[in-house]
Amino acid sequence: MYRSSVDNTITYTPDDIVLFRESPFAAWMERLTLENPDHGIPPDLNSTPPHDRPGRQDDIVATLRAEGRNVAQIDWEQDEPARRAATLEAMRAGSDFIVLGQFTVGALSGTASLLMRTSGYSALGDFLYIPCETHSTDTLQSAFRLCFIADLLHQVQGQLPPQLLLIRDGAEVVPLQTEDHIHYFRAVLRRFTQAMATFRKHRMPDPAESSHFGRWGDCAAEVIRQRAHS
Repeated sequence: MYRSSVDNTITYTPDDIVLFRESPFAAWMERLTLENPDHGIPPDLNSTPPHDRPGRQDDIVATLRAEGRNVAQIDWEQDEPARRAATLEAMRAGSDFIVLGQFTVGALSGTASLLMRTSGYSALGDFLYIPCETHSTDTLQSAFRLCFIADLLHQVQGQLPPQLLLIRDGAEVVPLQTEDHIHYFRAVLRRFTQAMATFRKHRMPDPAESSHFGRWGDCAAEVIRQRAHS
């Protein structure tokens, strides 16, 4: 999560939803840190904050272009509004593949490692795009992130992508049916949205109800210890 450079509103990324699904406590701590970076609770040593920055896709881009595919590569160095505009332009032009496409709808924003054009009907014409995640290692988390992008794509192209694709080791393609995952994602997204809408700095979730603590393990251990003694 971060503050938009356009209007300073809080914007949420796929990693925020993944984190909340496993740890409402860690998601609350990240929101607290965004609201009040001087709250005085240090994160765990050598830990890093969640971020939505997929790695470079140079190998995949080179392979696709060598096959004669029309690949639009969005420049990550551009600011977010420019990346969004370039992504929509590439979609409307019907590029075969779009690398590092950026979508923002309301308070949600995410970057797609790869978008693949496929047959179908959408607001774009007689084709639509499905999201792919490259270098996938955890199927559940990848499916969740892909559902985030699929949901935004639904609103942009007027059609929910029928599939989500995991690309492993640059070659193995694992298709997932969107309908098998999107409803669970949307249920968690509703809970996340409600939690963020009702966020209060003095209402820390019980760490014991989370499966892990993100980068706030030391803080969680101390809270649990104090509650046990009281």
